[in-house]
Amino acid sequence: MAIATRDRIIETADILFYQQGFEATSFADIALAVGISRGNFYHHFKTKDDILDGVINHRLANTEQMLDRWEIEG
Repeated sequence: MAIATRDRIIETADILFYQQGFEATSFADIALAVGISRGNFYHHFKTKDDILDGVINHRLANTEQMLDRWEIEG
């Protein structure tokens, strides 16, 4: 199943924020790494804070899934 563009942006931004830092990572950096135009990028996110919210929510969801698996296995 193909990953939606919004999800690809979030996952890529997460990696770039970790590697380069939030302030040092630009919209252009993320769009280039994802392989989309800046126009397509802005269709999904208007500000860096919007992207950061997406990254935080993505990490939170992953953490919750991991904890749920531990409860089931434990």
